[in-house]
Amino acid sequence: MTAIIFLFGLLVGIFGNWLWHAAKEHNIKLIWVDYLMMALFVLLAGSGIVFVNTFNEESVASAARSSGLIFGLLALLVLGITWQLIWRRNRKSGI
Repeated sequence: MTAIIFLFGLLVGIFGNWLWHAAKEHNIKLIWVDYLMMALFVLLAGSGIVFVNTFNEESVASAARSSGLIFGLLALLVLGITWQLIWRRNRKSGI
């Protein structure tokens, strides 16, 4: 379990670093709500990974599928909303 959480944190760190440099390179403006939504995405995705792994270790496959589906869809929904907000705001300002 610890290795999975470590790998998730490593991937989030690499993706965050790439996102930060891409935002600076393309002059994308981010406000505090964007950072809050990204943190919510990381929290939902991390919770999904922890729940799925826990239920798999306890051999409860249906609960693992259900929790993975719920947290995965919520995380993707938050990510999509965040992406749309950033894209629309920056397109509107002419960037």
